Amino acid sequence: MDKLSAEHLFRSIVQHSNDLITVFDERGQIAFINDAVLEILGAAPDEYVGKSLFDVVHPEERERAATTLAVARDFGPAPGTTHFRVRRADGSYIALEMTAGHATDGTRRFLTITGRPSDTRDGLERAMLQLVGGDPLEHVMLTVCDTLSWRPMRSRVAIVWTTPDGREHRVIQGGLLPDALLGKRLDPESPFTLVRASGTGVQSSDLSPLSPSLRALAVACGLGGYWIEPVRSGDASALIVVWTVARGHPPSVHVRGMSLARSIVEVILRWADNQWHLDFAANHDELTRLPNRKPFYRALDGTAHGAVLYCDLDGFKAVNDRHGHAAGDEVLRQVAERLRRCVREADLVARLGGDEFAVLCPGSTATDAELLADRIRAAIAPAFAIFDVTVQIGISIGMSHTTLGLDQASVAAADRMLVEAKAARRTVR
Repeated sequence: MDKLSAEHLFRSIVQHSNDLITVFDERGQIAFINDAVLEILGAAPDEYVGKSLFDVVHPEERERAATTLAVARDFGPAPGTTHFRVRRADGSYIALEMTAGHATDGTRRFLTITGRPSDTRDGLERAMLQLVGGDPLEHVMLTVCDTLSWRPMRSRVAIVWTTPDGREHRVIQGGLLPDALLGKRLDPESPFTLVRASGTGVQSSDLSPLSPSLRALAVACGLGGYWIEPVRSGDASALIVVWTVARGHPPSVHVRGMSLARSIVEVILRWADNQWHLDFAANHDELTRLPNRKPFYRALDGTAHGAVLYCDLDGFKAVNDRHGHAAGDEVLRQVAERLRRCVREADLVARLGGDEFAVLCPGSTATDAELLADRIRAAIAPAFAIFDVTVQIGISIGMSHTTLGLDQASVAAADRMLVEAKAARRTVR
């Protein structure tokens, strides 16, 4: 290759680079900037040549920029990367990840800076700050989704995750795709079901593997390929879904972004899973997995009117004495399950301690509460199969109802009614 061809090649490499390449003299003035400036900063190179480094860097970072320039002049460019916010033509600022080097024209020394947008890094840092700051998980996932949306290629990105208790699928997306294209629905014919079952990601550069209905929906949305990747951490799981546009890049072009997405979503799921288990342990009885006193009294204070049922098991001590504490624990677990099946969805069943349970019935009438008490007595009456024996217990219930606000006095009143009910039963005997 002759000198002219080599010069043309090097110029082409510099001008067609997607990175912003800037050359500063020792005073910090821009001597050269490549054509990527138009895409990244929104103005032609001529608009920036001759400007000072301090004209384009964010005011809060000028002192650091001066130090960086002085170190580069006296000791040579520092290795590694750094980040600066740089002013765009419209007055906004963009964060760039930069590496430094040096050059010479034969007589003068120059500092070269290669920069690229660091939206991904900033977005992931923001997501981590949201996570440790206690933001809702939806907000954190949306930040990740926006960060990894790969807008230049018009790809659509969504994150679908299951709550740690396994009860709900939630979805966040950087677009307006229907749920059927995101895997929120449990459709046995969809690739989402396959990925969940196998734990292995799938990708396709065309829509042929899809069912006819799903393929038609994807075509109607202007899509041409997909990549579905599973993420699991603890009891929580997620799918990262990427749809590419028709006649566009294949899904595999997003390999780096998907790698980042998997890592960050796994961290988020692990954090959420740990927080959920800590919260569950603090607010639930370990044995029966019913809410404990704390959530019961929190819910009580926010209830305008209704009823409280205070329940105590009859004959439970005899089970412990005769068959041991393991049998007693199993009785309590089965009692909890029977109580759950008796109540309405709006009611709250809690274990207050020992063999004492309470039911909060918001909005309930006195008649409704009496009928619930009857259902509970009927549910507890059948024998309990415990290991290789059956045991029989009963239940005493005290009820308090008010058309005013429920409070701790309501619980105390229900407790008194319970004591009276047990006393009356002993008198009858």
